[in-house]
Amino acid sequence: MAANEIEHLIRLMGRLPGLGPRSARRA
Repeated sequence: MAANEIEHLIRLMGRLPGLGPRSARRA
């Protein structure tokens, strides 16, 4: 996966309730 795709997923997950940037990075 490209770094851009990973960052995009992190941003999307960060918008979801109960999930923050830190949780997204761990997942």
